[in-house]
Amino acid sequence: MSKLVEDFFNAVNTISKDNVAAAKNDATIDASIKSVVNIDIGQYKVEYQGNVFDAYSSDPLSTYDAGEQVYVLVPQGDFSKRKVILGRSEYKNNSTFEDQ
Repeated sequence: MSKLVEDFFNAVNTISKDNVAAAKNDATIDASIKSVVNIDIGQYKVEYQGNVFDAYSSDPLSTYDAGEQVYVLVPQGDFSKRKVILGRSEYKNNSTFEDQ
């Protein structure tokens, strides 16, 4: 392979690695519903690590109450973008245990 072709592929490889490293991934967080802002459009106030912000339900038929735990999608990890509530995250153990 010629030096020119090798240099070209090395440059493409370097650019690709830089682009992959700079790409941000979506983040899913476990937040708490603080209040309902607008039930008609599924808008809620949620709290995560002491910060309160708006998030919108992904399913218009799902409603949430204050205090419920939900998974919230943060696009590209950027909290300035529109955040989406994916569903409830709170685990409820409905089984009971009795000492024998």
